Amino acid sequence: MLSKIKKLCFGYSPCPNDTFVFYALAHQLIDTAPFEFEIQHHDIATLNHLAFDRMLDLTKISLFTYGHIRQSYALLPVGAALGKGYGPLVLTSNTADRDPAKWKIGLPGRYTTAHLLAHLWNPEMRDPVFLPFHRIITELAAGRLDAGIVIHESRFTYEKQGLVLHTDLGCWWQEMTQLPLPLGGICVSRTFSVEIRHHLGALIKDSLEYAYDHPQESLDYIKQHAQENDEIALRQHIDLYVNEYTKNLGEEGIEAVEFLLRKAQKLGLIPEFAIGLF
Repeated sequence: MLSKIKKLCFGYSPCPNDTFVFYALAHQLIDTAPFEFEIQHHDIATLNHLAFDRMLDLTKISLFTYGHIRQSYALLPVGAALGKGYGPLVLTSNTADRDPAKWKIGLPGRYTTAHLLAHLWNPEMRDPVFLPFHRIITELAAGRLDAGIVIHESRFTYEKQGLVLHTDLGCWWQEMTQLPLPLGGICVSRTFSVEIRHHLGALIKDSLEYAYDHPQESLDYIKQHAQENDEIALRQHIDLYVNEYTKNLGEEGIEAVEFLLRKAQKLGLIPEFAIGLF
């Protein structure tokens, strides 16, 4: 039985899709008993590293990272970020070489799914530059990078910086696999019982439902953490990545996650685990 108060450390990114989904939970606008949450906001690369060190009880995580730490964390079927026909954008400067193998390319973290996708899309990629996700656009616009992979709401405003869309990796992925592109998910320490994991999943679902029922209420919170203040861009980002798979991965979402992880395993990029996703 769940009775005693449990204090949990919950980490998620400042991206609009996360702050939208978890606004109600973070502000206790839903009944979170018997849990109290210490909320930490970090870019996805930092969240990945904290999960490697088992510093978070509950966290948003790149699915590439999940492939490395599956023994320690269980995936939840709610709260995930998948794109169907869209995903991280490969942006270039106007002066970039036509050959991607020659690019100095910025990526938002070594263990991000964006890095895995870049490796799959361009196996000849050389010496990627790992940067906090919010610096990639700046470095690219300043000419210090030839290309960069963008994972946040700047996907809707990059043209203002004079940048060029080369490839939408979500579109590329769907053409190759006929599956949605799994980018990130919510995982919980396997030290917690299955009962607790299910209860946490239910709370996230309640928080998501609150967000849908009160779409304007979280706007100030979203803007406080976002990289862009353009409300239209924020809403577009939320509409893309808070979708049917966020509510529940379902059979297609699970198939997509398992396919991505098998692909990484075959290339020796993550270890093989016999343990299930959940």
